[in-house]
Amino acid sequence: MGRSLIFSIFPFFLMCFPTQLLALDWAPNERRAYSSREFITLEHLLVARHQIEKAEKVLMQDRDLSGCRALHHGAGGGQAALSCLAFLNREDDLGLTSPSSRVLVSDLNILCKKLAGDPQVLEKLISNGAFGLSQRQYRKWEPCIEETWRQVYLTAYANFDADPVAVLSLFRQAREALPPKKQWIRKINRLMSH
Repeated sequence: MGRSLIFSIFPFFLMCFPTQLLALDWAPNERRAYSSREFITLEHLLVARHQIEKAEKVLMQDRDLSGCRALHHGAGGGQAALSCLAFLNREDDLGLTSPSSRVLVSDLNILCKKLAGDPQVLEKLISNGAFGLSQRQYRKWEPCIEETWRQVYLTAYANFDADPVAVLSLFRQAREALPPKKQWIRKINRLMSH
């Protein structure tokens, strides 16, 4: 009875929590390669172990790390911030952490207040699922999520009379992609219903 229950629950667990399983199986040499940013070496190690999904995510990490580096050097803008945000979320998915990830999260939450005011960045924050999928990721990005909702409201307030179709579309996209913030949703609904 016990074994059949475990085997019938395990496929369900895989469907519901696939990223948690990625984090369980890192060899010490793979962790070292990640920490020292030897992404090509790490990709080869993962491919040799037939862990293609992990290798693909590591390849994306290599690309998105450039956004974090640009921000660190003071040269990045909205796209660099979005790349760094993706890097940090994927790192959570992989179960790996960078020494400076806390500082980067704090910096991105500060920068978000300025960058979310740019319509192109706002659209990408909403359309790309930028804040991850887990509750832990939502909590990490709470200030940025709050600011994104505020910018959706400000955009609706400024543009609803001139372009109600575009504003309604933006609001619908935000409701699908962002964790709900009831106070902003109520304000936007009230604004559009008057």
